[in-house]
Parts: sequence; C-alpha cells; structure tokens
Amino acid sequence: MKKEFFGFYPPDEHEIEAIWNESLIAFDANTLLNLYRYSKGTKNDFIKTLNEYSDRIWLPYQAGYEFHNNRISVIKSQEQTYSEIGAKLDELFLQLEKDLNVFKRHPFISIDKIKLEISKKLEKVKKDLLTQAEKHPEYLKSDEILPSITELFDEKIGPKYSEEDLQKIYENGKLRYAKKIPPGFSDIQNKKNKGDRNLYGDLIIWQQLIDKAKSLKSTIIFVTDDRKEDWWLKYKGQTIRPREELIKEFFDKTGFRILIYQADSFLNFAKEKLNSQVKEESIKEVKQIRLEDEKDYENTLINNE
Repeated sequence: MKKEFFGFYPPDEHEIEAIWNESLIAFDANTLLNLYRYSKGTKNDFIKTLNEYSDRIWLPYQAGYEFHNNRISVIKSQEQTYSEIGAKLDELFLQLEKDLNVFKRHPFISIDKIKLEISKKLEKVKKDLLTQAEKHPEYLKSDEILPSITELFDEKIGPKYSEEDLQKIYENGKLRYAKKIPPGFSDIQNKKNKGDRNLYGDLIIWQQLIDKAKSLKSTIIFVTDDRKEDWWLKYKGQTIRPREELIKEFFDKTGFRILIYQADSFLNFAKEKLNSQVKEESIKEVKQIRLEDEKDYENTLINNE
C-alpha cells in the first residue's frame, strides 16, 4: 500500500537523518533571490550555511537562469518599496481626511487638530523611510551577494537542455497543466504571455531534479521559496507539506525520495541535523518573510476570484 500511495507517507526520523547526512542539496532561484530581501545579518548567515556544505549544494540550470534573469527586478523592487509605502501613506491620509471631515461640526472635537497631529506623525514616518532608503544597499553598484553565489555554485550547475528537450517539456507541460498536474500549473495566469521558458520554468526545474537523482542514484533535498499550491498542500492558507503527487512521481521515476523544504525549514534542519551555526534570529526573519509572502499570495488569489 505504501508504494502505491508513497506521496502520503512522510519519511521516518531514521530516513530523514540519513538523507541529511548524505544527499545533494538543490536550490530554487527564488531562494537565492530572497537573499536580496534579508537583513545583512540574515543574508550573511544564509550564505555562511551554504558555505558550510558547499561540497553538497547544486543548482539546476533553469534555476540559475531564473536567478540571473530576475535579479535586477528583485533589486529594483526592493529599492522602490520605500517610495511605494510613502505613496500609500499619502493615499491613506487623504482618505482619512475625507472620513474625518464628516465630524467637523462636532462642538467638542477639533477635527483640524486631529488631522494636524496625524499629519505630523505621518511626516515623521516618511522622513524615517527616507533615511532607511538612503541606507539601503545599492546592489546594482556594489553587490556582494552575486560574487558569493557565483563562487558557491561554480562547477555545481546542472546541464543546459537543448531546444529539442525544452520543446518536449513544453508539450508535456500543456497536457500536465490542463490536468493540474504539479508543478507549475498555477503559473498559467501570470506567465502565459511571458514565453514558454517562463511558463514552464517550474516543470523544467522539476525534470532537471529528476535527471540529477537518476544520474546520482540518490535522493535529493530541494529548497524552494515558491509559495504556490502547485508545490504545496495548503489548508485554509496554511502550508502543510509538499504535494503528494510530486513525492510519488519523483519516487516512481527515480526510485528515491525527494525532500522539499522552504528556506526557513532548510535552515532549521541544517541547524539541527548538520550542526550549522545559523542564528535563531536569522531563521525567524526568513520565516517571517515567507509567511508574509504566503499571506500576500492568498490575498491575491481572493482578490482575483
């Protein structure tokens, strides 16, 4: 029974221990791109952890392509956040002014005074935002992350697929996505006009992970910050575990299990299983950003319904 429903059965503690002691650790592009979103301490902690196990890390070619292709947009997005927050605060204050003006005739409440106090507080917040923006790393001018990732994954990149191989994946992807077979089918709406390489990116990475496990004759640990339901079983917005279809397909095609983790879980297991020196504060920050991303994603789904 377990073989037929392998994806529903989590590994036992002995199996997890063996996998963490021996297996290759593969990374998705989003996990590496999130380094640009972490505080300096957390970013350094994460890279230090990668260095500790540099002989076991690996990057699928498609993940490397997506990292380089999306790096600038992630950097610019982080830089623009300060002005976007400032604009949002102005927008909220204008709406608040309108709402408060309804009460201007109240004999004992000075609405103008309230608005003035709020305006002063708002200006202080915006000034603080500007100060933070000036301290934000200028990664496009001086980027210590890119050289670190370049050195870490030197000679640890999977092979590039030929155009013929990619076309086969695209054709297979059309059939899989139509049947909602993971991974990647959740990308249809957001990436359908961005070319097949983007639309079927998750499926390309998935195939490269399978190919690697076959060549190594070994299981793989895969670390991804993808938050979509085509990678994870979700219940009421909470991520429960990797999709059972993925675990079963990987086992059926390779004979081995794949362990799939989000970045905070990876760091936590590295600390517990591999005695990594990563700080607890870093794990908490990575988890907090992941939870915020999941919340934003769920809100987007609700708004698009």
